[in-house]
Amino acid sequence: MTAATAQETAATPAVPSTFVETFDSGDPNAMLGGQLDLVASEATDWDQYVSDGKFVVENRTVAQSVYYNDVSWVKYPDSGALEPTESSVISAIVESRNRGSGGAGIYFGNGVAGSYLAFLVDAEGQYHVIRKQNGRVERLHSGQSDAILADKPNELALAWRGASLVFFANDSEIISVPHTYTPGRGDGGLGLAAFGIGTYLFDSVEFARAN
Repeated sequence: MTAATAQETAATPAVPSTFVETFDSGDPNAMLGGQLDLVASEATDWDQYVSDGKFVVENRTVAQSVYYNDVSWVKYPDSGALEPTESSVISAIVESRNRGSGGAGIYFGNGVAGSYLAFLVDAEGQYHVIRKQNGRVERLHSGQSDAILADKPNELALAWRGASLVFFANDSEIISVPHTYTPGRGDGGLGLAAFGIGTYLFDSVEFARAN
């Protein structure tokens, strides 16, 4: 389920314009509109790079570490302007190769600001809902669904339904979570996330305007 389809399922049907990043051509520094974080720092626990048409992040040492990549702006093909992603929805194909607790996924919020709600899946086919707020990271819920494939890529998506974020995996609705934010305050936006020791792959990241 793409970002556009997820929003149609959760709200009024529409055919919004979309932006898709496939990581398979061009300069990696220009991917995701130049917002792909490829700067590996000794101060972080994560390495990140593009390989074989995938965005890859790796954590080999710190089990409790969380990785985020904010995508704050998007330029849609039918517009000449940058639009804040807090007014959009996202989907992505993710694959988790974690050891122990871990996962890869998508989120609404702002990692730099320290506020986000993330939906991630792990190599065993479990899903996790993680929230960071007021400097604290907490796991709101973990569960299983027949829609989520173990040891394989899964397509994740999020959309709004009223005041709740609805999370999907492989075209199936998995869970909805009440979530409020103030537009323009800096705690909205979209991004890619991972946590735990392992290697995490991202592909076909799609953005669509929320209805």
